[in-house]
Amino acid sequence: MLKQIKYFQAVVRCNSFSEAAEECYISQSAISQQIQALERELGVSLLERKNRKFTVTPAGEHFYKKSLILTADFDKLCRETVQIACGKDARLCVGYLKGYSGREFHQAVADFTEKYPDVSIQIINGNHEELYDELRQERVDLVLSDQRRAFSDEYVNSLLITHECYIEIAGRHAIAGMESVGKGFMPVEGDGQPVQQFGTTLHRVPLLRNGKPIKRNYCAFWKADNSGYYIEEFADILKSKFSVSC
Repeated sequence: MLKQIKYFQAVVRCNSFSEAAEECYISQSAISQQIQALERELGVSLLERKNRKFTVTPAGEHFYKKSLILTADFDKLCRETVQIACGKDARLCVGYLKGYSGREFHQAVADFTEKYPDVSIQIINGNHEELYDELRQERVDLVLSDQRRAFSDEYVNSLLITHECYIEIAGRHAIAGMESVGKGFMPVEGDGQPVQQFGTTLHRVPLLRNGKPIKRNYCAFWKADNSGYYIEEFADILKSKFSVSC
C-alpha cells in the first residue's frame, strides 16, 4: 500500500496522471490502476474523475495531507535504521529563543540526554526569525520560540505556555515603583512573573496594552514532514517541564 500512497501523492502534487507517471517511471494506465486499487482498499473515493480531468475529494484531501507525514516518517525510519546498522549515532538538533529566562528547555535537554545517552544532541539559540529560518532550512529539528505568526499546517505547533509580559528595571528607577507600564519597553523573555523584587537591584513590572496584560505564547515547533520518534519524545519531555512549572 505504501507504494500506492506515493503514487497518489505524485498525482495530487503534479495535478496530472501523465506527469506523475513519468515522475514515478511507470505508465499512465498503471498508476491509474494502482490508485484505483488504493481506493478499493480504503473503501472511499480519493479522486473524482471527469473525462480526462480530476478533482481531489474531501476525503482525498485529508488522506493526502496525513499521508505526507506517514511517508516522511517511513523514510526517516529507513534512514535511521541504516544509520544504526552502519554504527552511526542518532542525532537531534534543538534550538531555543535567545534571552529566554525559563529553565524548562535546559531541564528537558538534561532529561532527554539521561534517557537517550546514545543520541547526540546539538543545541543552538537565536531570535525568532533566526530560529524560524533554521527550522525552514531543516538545519534544526525542533525549536522553542514565541508565536509571531499564525499557525501553519506545515509545522507541528505545540503550545507550551502563555505568559504575561513584563520588563526588568533597576530598583532605583522611578518606574520600579509602578504597578504596570505600557508600550515602548522591551519585554523579558521567559517565565512572566508578577511584580516582585530580585535582591535590591531589579524589579519586574507587567506590560499592559489598553489596560490589559500583554501576553505571549511560547511553543515547540517542528516541521510536520520531519516528525520522528526522538523529536516527539523531546517535545513530550519539554511539555512536561512546562506543566510542572505552571
